Amino acid sequence: MSIAQEALDSSARIYLASGLESISSGTAGLNPRKLEAAKRWLDNLAGQKRYRVAIIRSGRLVAEWNHGVARNARIPFASAAKSVFSCMLGINIQEGKIPSADARIIDFYPEALDVPDGEGPKVGRFATK
Repeated sequence: MSIAQEALDSSARIYLASGLESISSGTAGLNPRKLEAAKRWLDNLAGQKRYRVAIIRSGRLVAEWNHGVARNARIPFASAAKSVFSCMLGINIQEGKIPSADARIIDFYPEALDVPDGEGPKVGRFATK
């Protein structure tokens, strides 16, 4: 199972990074001082807002920043999901698991259409079998 497929499996774990092997920033080829500077910048920018960042390199967790949020908390991320799903789509296309962006999701992830009544697509959007 690829990381992208595992991320789609909400039953696997709440937060993908919780199951990854950790490595130091130096081992990952990242400058520890610059990484810490990036965290300070983000903390300053966020102020009282909460955020979660996981920096993953070669499938291993390099850094995990939880600002104002517990590590295992679920965070609604609304429209940001589009960016996450487009990245996962690109990864699966590159890995040859999906032939193109025009492929039907139901052919690869049929559970995507198992949506309870009252939830799911908005009027005017289409999700069909």
